[in-house]
Amino acid sequence: MNKKVLGMTVFLLAVAMLATPVMATAPEKIQVFFFGGSGVISPPEFWVSGNVQHGRGATVTYERFWIGMETTPVTWLRGPSLWTADYNVNLNKGAGVLKYKVIIELSDGTFEGNVIFHGEFTVDGPFGKPVNCFMKGVLHGNGEYQGWRLDISGETINGVLTTEIYMFVL
Repeated sequence: MNKKVLGMTVFLLAVAMLATPVMATAPEKIQVFFFGGSGVISPPEFWVSGNVQHGRGATVTYERFWIGMETTPVTWLRGPSLWTADYNVNLNKGAGVLKYKVIIELSDGTFEGNVIFHGEFTVDGPFGKPVNCFMKGVLHGNGEYQGWRLDISGETINGVLTTEIYMFVL
């Protein structure tokens, strides 16, 4: 009888240990700011179909791009960055989407991901420009930054962009 009770107890403990999630350490959340200096802009290929203007492949290249992490003292990550943009804007309503594919190259890794604007745009030649939009983006770290993440959110009101950027460090 004691062997059955002991066996059942060991079995229940094993099931409980397998069913209980492992408690991982929460990543550190650090306020971040970007500084890209002046970038080199190349226009997209663009065309109009119906009442929608499409743009593909615009680029903004930053030779020097800084990520400042609000630590004591401030931690700086530096390297070149490439932002490639595609957009679609309804010419009648101004509604549109602008998507950037982002690569920030650092000496010991990269951050890569997408930043997307949704909302109201104007069209200026080949470019779709945010006027009143919400913006959201996530860039994932690679190399020495594997497991790190940059979360970007913000809004454009009357053409003025405000952002909140956080680095999540494991």
